[in-house]
Amino acid sequence: MGGSVPVKNLFPRILRLALEALANEKRQLIVSYLLTRREASVSDLERALGVEGNDIAYHIKKLVYSNIVERRVREYSVVYRLTPFAIELLLSLFKALEPSRGSAGERGSLESSIYYTVLDESMGSIYDIRTDTGRDLEGMTIESG
Repeated sequence: MGGSVPVKNLFPRILRLALEALANEKRQLIVSYLLTRREASVSDLERALGVEGNDIAYHIKKLVYSNIVERRVREYSVVYRLTPFAIELLLSLFKALEPSRGSAGERGSLESSIYYTVLDESMGSIYDIRTDTGRDLEGMTIESG
């Protein structure tokens, strides 16, 4: 019983930044919107979330810094989309919430259930971030943007 033993933080910096960024509810809404769309502009996010551009820009900056969202120039505009790191992180987090299915097998059906878990049912469709296609709730293919 002497002094305290130092504890080393085993979380890599990239994970600490991502978890910190995702702890904010407005940023969770932005990420949720991007989960159901391929990409979005600031004005898309303003309309969807009912938040002012300066507020969106602040949160997007945090998400970009934490490697959750990437910025892309498309023609004459700037759009944002989830990074591959964010997609894998979110899939892992949702998978941890998924109840046991009895067999360790089918990753495809698990991913499908994750997509439907994050789906805001009022939107009626979901963007499949893994295959880069759109699906409606019945599984029919829809145009991807």
